[in-house]
Amino acid sequence: MRSLAYLGVLVLVSVLVTGGTGCSAPGVRLTFPQRPVETDSKQRSYDVNADGMIDFAMIADEQGRFDVIVYDDDEDGEFNRTYRLSEYADTEVPHLILLLDSIPFEPTRQRFEQDRWSFFEAPTKVIAPFPSMSGVIFSVIMGVAPMDGANNRYFDTRTGRQRDAIWARIWGYTNPWQRDLDYHASYIHNGLAFLHPRPWFAAELALAKKAFDTSGKRETIVYIASTSGMMSKYGAQGLKEIFDGVERLSLQLLYERNGAVKISILSDHGHNLIAPERIDLEPTLREAGFTPSSSIRTDEDVVIDLDGLVNYAGLHTRRPREVAEVLAGLDAVEVAMFVEGERVVVLTAAGEGYVERHGGRLRFVSTAGNPLDYQRVVDELRRSGHLDENGFASPEEWFKATVDHEWPNVPPRVWDAFHGVVVSTPDVMLSMRDGWCVGDKRFERYIDMLSTHGGLNQVNSAAVLLTMRREVAPALRSRDALPALRANDAPLP
Repeated sequence: MRSLAYLGVLVLVSVLVTGGTGCSAPGVRLTFPQRPVETDSKQRSYDVNADGMIDFAMIADEQGRFDVIVYDDDEDGEFNRTYRLSEYADTEVPHLILLLDSIPFEPTRQRFEQDRWSFFEAPTKVIAPFPSMSGVIFSVIMGVAPMDGANNRYFDTRTGRQRDAIWARIWGYTNPWQRDLDYHASYIHNGLAFLHPRPWFAAELALAKKAFDTSGKRETIVYIASTSGMMSKYGAQGLKEIFDGVERLSLQLLYERNGAVKISILSDHGHNLIAPERIDLEPTLREAGFTPSSSIRTDEDVVIDLDGLVNYAGLHTRRPREVAEVLAGLDAVEVAMFVEGERVVVLTAAGEGYVERHGGRLRFVSTAGNPLDYQRVVDELRRSGHLDENGFASPEEWFKATVDHEWPNVPPRVWDAFHGVVVSTPDVMLSMRDGWCVGDKRFERYIDMLSTHGGLNQVNSAAVLLTMRREVAPALRSRDALPALRANDAPLP
């Protein structure tokens, strides 16, 4: 019944796309020019009213930062109004927070360094929880109860039955993390944005602006889902168009409000910008004597949580080590993890290790080889005096020591993944190698993926925070991002 219900969802979406009502993106669009009339390192000039004359410009200050905006209201070639963005205190102007799905850190940093977004502070790297899936991460960001599962289709450990939350979403159920947002697309529109992301992204930018213009609140939070479709369908080109669109939205708000606004951008996870090959895990499990199923009745049964085409899979089984060892042998699987007693075991081609927690502190121990190349991290923490006599360090020390590591913040993230990040925790979790993905093969009928996410590594895990408010830390965990922004709400000294 589950697979039939899910196929019904796909058919419903297909009908909407091929001729049903409600499939087109709303016709609203931003009105600010897509590009400047003139640009150099000191000034970018725009024809905002499209009459062939320059009437607005951004001017670089002494440090090369585009902090000054000017207006030529009578279009006589002389600017007659000037505003400096940095002169607006955080507490004096409204704050728009754009939650953007799937924007990776490193390409954003590169864009910033090209001075395309120099009215923002330097980008902050934000390390997501694992699995690097939107519902998991935004629940952490918004500080609400965890999702029941990392995917819409998951095995409910409370009832022992596989659940499909897609129909509930279609009929209007919203996840807890979405309920305090000032704008987010409906679930159907979110799905359609994966099929036709360009018109939906253009519309969502305008809908986000409308929500901000009408909220009347000091802080407005909007979520733009179509950026995920842009990344998935168009890869690097999609990301470029996202940057251009968000810059255009920012400029229109600055123009209309005389610069009296603060804008922040926060994403949930990264994207690897690699076209993947999908792998089906079931044949390997069957060859090893397991039975892929929708419930756990015998020691051979394995239930796989699958949804979209991503770099993460969760599996439920009574034999987690055996399942993990079988799947860790696949070229497509880079890391397999499972709980064994009081430990979370980590398997890679380079060896085996485990994570333990005691009194709020964690340790990573390699038992065979050097899994995740973490021995050098452990050695450095020991040399710096941040490990106690039993090899435990605080979550904060693990974060600082590994934020730029290929496998960032593994001990806290892997531990939390099996201890409450979602309600129905899988017994085995897989992080797929970039260039591979798992998921329902029927999705391949609707989209050719050029980029995926969900894994444990740096490129999947590193999201980004950009803000026009006072500078925040250069690196944060997802749960600390909004508090860091809101800390600036304190009156200036």
